[in-house]
Amino acid sequence: MPAWTSVTPPRGPVVVGVDGSRSALNAVTWAVAEAVDRDVPLRIVHALAAEPESRPGDIAVVSAVLARAEDAAHQADDSVSTEVVTLPGRAGDVLVCESRRASLICVGSHPRPCDESALFSPTVARLAQRAACPVAIIRSRRDGTPQTDGVITVVL
Repeated sequence: MPAWTSVTPPRGPVVVGVDGSRSALNAVTWAVAEAVDRDVPLRIVHALAAEPESRPGDIAVVSAVLARAEDAAHQADDSVSTEVVTLPGRAGDVLVCESRRASLICVGSHPRPCDESALFSPTVARLAQRAACPVAIIRSRRDGTPQTDGVITVVL
């Protein structure tokens, strides 16, 4: 009789993409509960298309975006373990790469204007098409408050 061994794959972090918007902060708050429930770290990721040193003031702006996101995470649940990173590249590409080691990717989504044919932003659409893990798309209202009623979209 062969000896069977069970290999449990490593549990990756819950990754949340942030860009400084209210909808991104709403996604951070939602992602905290997932990270705590799964007992994994929350990885807060900001993508930057150019090196921050190449444009004056970018370092301060990126630092402020990440500080607000990390503060929002700890206000939601101070027990959450956070990791904060800035990575070079376009947001969609960076988050697709992050999905390879994540247990879940969370992004915020705000209402799109009625005259736009796309339901979601290009970043969210890219994640929905190419992510290697489930994607949670956290909706916000036009005024920036969390959309707490209705459906949260999860792409598997």
